Amino acid sequence: MARGSWLVARGLSVVKKSIKAVIRLMFSLFPSQDIILFESYPDFTDNTYPVYLKLNELLPGYKFFWFISPEDVSERHKAYNIIYPSGGGLWEMIRRYYYVASCRALIFCNRICANKFKNSQLSIYLDHGNKIKDIRGIYDVISKAIDYVNNTSPNFSQRDAEAANCPVSMIVCLGYPRCDYLYIHDRKPEINELCSGKYIIWLPTFRSTSGTRDDAPGSIFNTIGVPLFYSVESLISFNSFLKDKNIHILYKPHFAQNVDIVKKETLSNFHFIDDNDILGRNLQLYEVIAQSEALITDYSTVIWDYMLLDRPIAVTIDDIDSYRKGRGFAFKNVEDMYHETSEVLLKEDELRNFIVNVLAHRDIKQAGRRKWRDISNKYQDGHSAERVAKFVADKLGCKI
Repeated sequence: MARGSWLVARGLSVVKKSIKAVIRLMFSLFPSQDIILFESYPDFTDNTYPVYLKLNELLPGYKFFWFISPEDVSERHKAYNIIYPSGGGLWEMIRRYYYVASCRALIFCNRICANKFKNSQLSIYLDHGNKIKDIRGIYDVISKAIDYVNNTSPNFSQRDAEAANCPVSMIVCLGYPRCDYLYIHDRKPEINELCSGKYIIWLPTFRSTSGTRDDAPGSIFNTIGVPLFYSVESLISFNSFLKDKNIHILYKPHFAQNVDIVKKETLSNFHFIDDNDILGRNLQLYEVIAQSEALITDYSTVIWDYMLLDRPIAVTIDDIDSYRKGRGFAFKNVEDMYHETSEVLLKEDELRNFIVNVLAHRDIKQAGRRKWRDISNKYQDGHSAERVAKFVADKLGCKI
């Protein structure tokens, strides 16, 4: 780029920042209104959505808005008031600043949606998973002017403070609102559209399809995107096993994982599902999890939540040494936790044995799982959304 062009670009950038600063300063003088802003990913899910529903009951006089990326807007968003967290031009920026400056609270659980404009505003990060992987440096809440970070257990408060780069005093233990769905026993008819019979849910973390994983250097994996399976043929054979046992697997890959190779196959008892399959049926992921017979996972935070169901868990952790050298783990005794709570699967035959145990109601890890359930979950009552909502209402000075 020529020096003249660079100077022009640099000058425009400075002008834009100046305009934003002036608009921000101007809106910060606006009086607060009874408005609360929400965020989740996917939209209207995870820990934020149950709190949104509860606050609708507790604070009927408030207005609620959701941060939605412009590219995400679809038909189902029309029932909500939405704000674009970025983009949309000058008018949308002004509108965004107006609501951020005017709101009394910002509540989010995934992407940090916006800096609060005034010290009088409440900003609470509900979190989206009880850490297993080391995520230090990813969510730096200090730089985002957050007031509180929610977690599930005082036993993990120091670890969570380090992950969020915040003082322990900012950590509040209210439990994960999404886990409230685990205490609902009725199976919604919409779940039958995903799977009409009994199923085990499989929720893996990201495994690249290009060979070497970015987060675990030196760890080589198959190309079909399903742990333990190294060919389409092996997965087809496994599907026959599932059919013979009259059990299904709902496999929800990480959103970045490419499973196109195997999705082309017609598998009667091994079902690939994604967020659209779930949300398109007006379901929450944890409503689907709640009706499963067992869980298969690896380094996903869902393992802590699933312990609340007190049902069998299996983990595919054959790459744990490589993972430790890569991203690493949030606490030292992660292997002890896995071996105490879960059947460890290193090859396909062990997966089949796990399924046989599940069907025979042989729960060989129950004692260890209950031990770690109590360590990781202070609340086991299905009322975390209510707890968070009342916490928010109290901080806002609302009488309920």
